[in-house]
Parts: sequence; structure tokens; C-alpha cells
Amino acid sequence: MRNTTGCTAFALFAFALLIFASPAHAAFQPRISVATQTINDKTFASVTINDRPAFTLRTSAGGYPPSERADAAAGRLQGVVENWALPVAVKAVKVDGSTWSITIHDGSLLLVTSAEAAAHGMKLPDLARTWAKNIHDLLAEPPFTVSKRSLIVPMRETRTVVIGGAVSTDQITMTSSSPGVAQLQFNPATRRLIVGGAAPGKTVVSIRAAQGQSSAQLDFTVSVLKYAAQIDPTATVTITGTPAASLATTYTAIYTGLSRAIAPEPGAIVRFLSKPGVSRPPAPGERIRITVPVTVRGANLLPVESSATITVVNQAVGQRPASRLFYSNHPERVMRSQNLFLAKIFPDIATRLDYHHQNGSGQPLIFHADLINSSETPVRVHMIAGISDPGADTIQVGRRAGSRYLRASQANDGTVLDVPAFSRIPIISQRLGVEQTVSGIVDLRPIGGGPAVTLSISADGDDQTVSSPITALLTATAGNSAFISPALDHSSEGESSEALSPWVFGPPLIERDASFNVGGSWTYMRIGNNDSLKDTTGKLLLYGNYGVDYVINLKLSNPTTELKTVGLFFAPEAGSVAGVFRVDDGPIIEFDPTLPPNEPIIGRIPLAAGETRTVRLRTMPLNGSFYPMSIIAHSL
Repeated sequence: MRNTTGCTAFALFAFALLIFASPAHAAFQPRISVATQTINDKTFASVTINDRPAFTLRTSAGGYPPSERADAAAGRLQGVVENWALPVAVKAVKVDGSTWSITIHDGSLLLVTSAEAAAHGMKLPDLARTWAKNIHDLLAEPPFTVSKRSLIVPMRETRTVVIGGAVSTDQITMTSSSPGVAQLQFNPATRRLIVGGAAPGKTVVSIRAAQGQSSAQLDFTVSVLKYAAQIDPTATVTITGTPAASLATTYTAIYTGLSRAIAPEPGAIVRFLSKPGVSRPPAPGERIRITVPVTVRGANLLPVESSATITVVNQAVGQRPASRLFYSNHPERVMRSQNLFLAKIFPDIATRLDYHHQNGSGQPLIFHADLINSSETPVRVHMIAGISDPGADTIQVGRRAGSRYLRASQANDGTVLDVPAFSRIPIISQRLGVEQTVSGIVDLRPIGGGPAVTLSISADGDDQTVSSPITALLTATAGNSAFISPALDHSSEGESSEALSPWVFGPPLIERDASFNVGGSWTYMRIGNNDSLKDTTGKLLLYGNYGVDYVINLKLSNPTTELKTVGLFFAPEAGSVAGVFRVDDGPIIEFDPTLPPNEPIIGRIPLAAGETRTVRLRTMPLNGSFYPMSIIAHSL
């Protein structure tokens, strides 16, 4: 076995000559130290340079244990940093088949043995060269190093930067070019700088140190960015419907839930990676869950990729006839961005909204209706809606709205909206092109008590910022026929100081009795004639009674001895008019715009000899149509 004691003595002598041969002093000297650890009763010793391990000794050599070998090597390195200009040449040199030497300026610093290489599971030449490179690189480090020269920190989060280099922590000072953007917290013990994102923006963090006439500085940039969106992984939306909610309402609820779950920043682009699919709507008491993956990106925003699971619950909520009618039609032709209607909806009072507006401004507008809760108590509102796609044919737009409303009302097909305290939620958002008309009939009833809420309707410029940044996406994805309830817009503005609208009328229901005898004169049942609803002051009249339910109990008698058939006919009188009717519990019957003297048939009622029966007719004056019109009963 080779005697390494003599080699060690030679190394010490050679190193002593090396230290005093050519003295020089650096302003910021590398920090040399020894760290030991014991594993399974074996003590290992590492020599660190600037707190980073240069090499770890696991075996004894020349009778010296790892700790003593490390202490000796650390002392030699300290002599180098104190007396030589850095960087210095560090080499791995073969001594013989079982020993290599690590040298500085050709003087031996440390002997690496084959036993040491075996303890590290490496080949002897590889271990020696690795240690030599580590020592060289660490001794050559500048006064400062940072783990990241450019750092991105999300708002209200923190990121960590490790500060290395030769400078000791008691010499370090830090400044920020924009202190309001990032918060700095430095831990000297760990040399870790915690950077907190305080406000969007960019700042330059400067790390400085001074010693005598010498100084050092290192700058790195910190960018604080918002996430493109905050995404809640779950949201629940409540709907109603018997025997089940419609597919349209179910999909609307899903998009409503997505809009609540996704709160994008202005300018962010939201993309659904897959469209939600529903096999069947939920029946009362049932629920379905739909998971939609989503990405949100935008300039100067951190991208977000996540998913939201929307639970749609069909809850049994009873209907109640509307006792008030809000009529939003003034102006009918909207020439600029403006508020259109403002009124209060009181607790547990069913209120019907009928709106019909045409965009005459010459530029696209966004029509939207919002519910505002300015109290500290949350409110739930049951909503049954018939909303038309915007279109150029104002009569057809009104027909679609009335037809959809009657179908939804017939099945109690609606949504329960949650309006939190001190919040404003849009319930309708539709993009209205130039010369397009928007129309809808909506029943709104606060349920479960609570304060009154305010209904606000307006038309604004199409800048994609009204109501919610996600509105444009949802109206494009879900279709304008679906109402949209985007993410909550908590506001401290409170209620508008604008005066309440006068176009508030009593119960939107007119019920009549009529009769027809086979063989007698025709029976005319006029709709929208001289029975106009009055507002709460009695001064305003609702000419045409748009949005009002007409229920006619028609008594039919056949005094003859033969089977007879009575025809019910739709008869326009004042101009082009569309029609929507229901006879008893039959299907909804629709008519496209019809001009007089055309009188299409609504239905045929057979009467046996001597039979008397009462038929219940339901209709509604439709927005955009011209009234009065009549339902005529006569024998066929």
C-alpha cells in the first residue's frame, strides 16, 4: 500500500510556497467553510465556497479522517483567496494509478484516492476532474449571483431568489426602482430573497455591497403580472321545470355557471377546449354535472389553464301570476347609448318585464338588463324568460319572444338567480347590430324574502366591457336566444340616482267570458283594443297591451241535432300582426306576420248534437305587431 502521509506533507509544503509566492488581495473574497454530517455513524465533511459544496470527503487518507482533511483543504483555500488574485488555475493531475492530485498554480491542494472515488460511486479521474472544476468555478464567482436574472411574480403571490456570490450577508443592501410593484424580504441566514407581487408592473431590484473603496452591484428585473382569470373549480346553478327543464334552459344554466366560475381580466381571451354536452335535462329533484376545460390568455397577463365543473340542479319552485308589468319601449328606436328603464322589484311579488327596442344609433350596441342588490342581504330571484334573437324583422323578433315565453311559462321552465349583497348581475346581454331589434318577455319573482332589487336596462357601445368581460364569449357560444348571467360585478356605486321609469302597470292579465251558438252570429273577441292597462298613476295607457296575458273562456253551444264544427280564426285588423295561441291544454300555435283580410284558422272544435262546452283560449299581444286584432268563432 502506498504511504500517503508523505504525499500529504509534500502537499502542505508545496502549498505554503504557493501561498507566499505572489500575494494579492481581492475586495470581496470567496467565503470558505466546512460542513460535516453524520450518516449511519459515518462522518462526511464538505468544503463549501460561497455556501455551495465544492467537494465532499467520505474516506480517510494518510491517517486523517474526512473532517481533518476538509479542515486542512479549507485552510489552504483560504490562503489562496487571501493572497492570490482570482481566478486561479485549478487542475486535476494524475499521481499514480490510485491517486490524483488537485492543484492550484501547480501546487497540490488535495489528494483524491481510489477509495474516495469508490465511496462516491465514480471513476477516480472523473471524481478528481469534477472537484477541480467545482473549485475553479466557485472561486471565480463574482461578488453577487442570483438564481434568476429575470423574475415573473403573480399578483398576491411570492417567488424566491437565492443570492449567492462572495459577498457576506452583512454587507448586502437592496433597493427597488418601483417599491410599490414588489415587496422584498431578505433572509440573511438562508440568503433567500422573497419577492411578493404587490401591483402589476415592472421593477429593477438592485443588490449592492461596499467594502473600503470597493463596491459591487447586481441588478435583476421583476415583473408582477395578474393571472388572465380567476377560475373557481365549481359552480352551482338552480333551474326549474316540470316534467323537466328544457335543453335550452339547461345549456343556459351551464353557461351561467361558467360565467360565474370564470372571472377574466379585461382584455383576456377565454376559450372553452370542449363544448358542454347534455344527454337530457334534469327532472325536478335531479342534478347533472358538466366539466368544461378552459384556457384564458391575454397581453401582459399570466395564462391560465384549468377546468370548471358546473352542477345544474332542478329545484321545485312554484309559479305565481305576475301582479305588475314593466314595459321597456321608450324610446322604441334607440339612437345612442343610454339608460332605458329603471324600476324596483319587491319581495315575493311576481313582476313581468316586456321589452322591445330597435338599434337606430348607426353602430353596434349591447343591450343588457341587470339586477342590482344594494342591501346587505342576498336575494334569490326566480326567472322565466322568453328572449328572441336580435333581428331585422321587428315583428318576427316579437313573435319569437312571445312564443318562447309561453312555452317556458307553460312548463315553469326557468332559472333561480342568486343576487349577493351589494352586487349587480346582468340577466340579459345581447349584441344588437345596426337596425336590429331586441325583444323579450321575462317573469321575475324574488323568493325566500329579502329586500327589493332594482332592475336596470340600458344599451351601451359595443366595447366588450359592459356587464362582464366574458359576456361577448358567452353570447357567441350559447347563442343570443339564451339569457346570460355573467360573473358577479361587486360594486360600491350603489343604486343609480336616475328617476324610476313611469311605465309600470298593474297585473298583466285580462280574462273575459264569451259565447258562440252554432247557427248564430259570429263572435268577435278583440285583443288590444279599448281595454288598455293603466300605469300606477292612472295617467299612462299601454296601447296594444303588449306582454299581457289574454284568457278567454269561450262557451260553445250546439243546439242542433247534428255534429257541428266551430272554427276559431286569427283576424288581423290594424296591419301586419303575428300570433301565438293556445287552445285549452293543447300545443302552442304560431302564425307568422299576417296582413288583413287574411284570417288563418287557429283550430277546429267539434260539438256533438246538443253539446255545450267551454274552451279556454290564451294569447298575448306580441311586440312589433299592430293591434287590435280579433279571434273569430263561427261554424264551419
